[in-house]
Amino acid sequence: MKHIPLFIMILSATLFSQNVEILEGDYSNLKGISAYNLIFDYSNIKVPDYDTEKEFLNYKVQEYNSIESGKGEKFKKDWYSDREKYYEPEFIERFNYYLKKANIKVGKNLDNVDYTNLKAVDYVMKIHTIKIYTEYSNDENIANSKITVNISIYNSNEPDNILLKVRYNEINSGAYKNVNQDTKVFKSYGQLGKLVAVGIRKNLNKL
Repeated sequence: MKHIPLFIMILSATLFSQNVEILEGDYSNLKGISAYNLIFDYSNIKVPDYDTEKEFLNYKVQEYNSIESGKGEKFKKDWYSDREKYYEPEFIERFNYYLKKANIKVGKNLDNVDYTNLKAVDYVMKIHTIKIYTEYSNDENIANSKITVNISIYNSNEPDNILLKVRYNEINSGAYKNVNQDTKVFKSYGQLGKLVAVGIRKNLNKL
């Protein structure tokens, strides 16, 4: 069996804790929950260096149209359509992968899916993206996207009673420079799915 050096384990735990902030509730409130209906919320997204998302999109439309006619409109269309097409499935796939052995799953509209031994899905996981860095460069010559997201979990019958609310700060996609922008962003959501799943698994194992 390959042993992971202690300092690496400590460093990984430190980095994880720096990216995660519990805003409300506790992981212990999630004990016994096996499925979550997902709600993705992109309202009031902040894009660094721009006052509003609309201002960012207007700038990008003009920038890309100056390079090629129609390219700006395509960028704006993809900005919205990529959420359901790429970002959300990537989050779901990665989350479910890391909690498969624990028999915990997430999905959209789970109530309409015939899951074995699953009569109803009473719990909601709301994923509210509050900030997105479309790309940036660092000393490793990587141009990544980063996202900051609030995850709120509650019973669908009691939406004001938050069981757990966690902020994941500046989750990094780890995509290299030659990767297109769509991939950079959806890989950030994949990394988020992994972190949320690992966080739940880690904390429930302590109970």
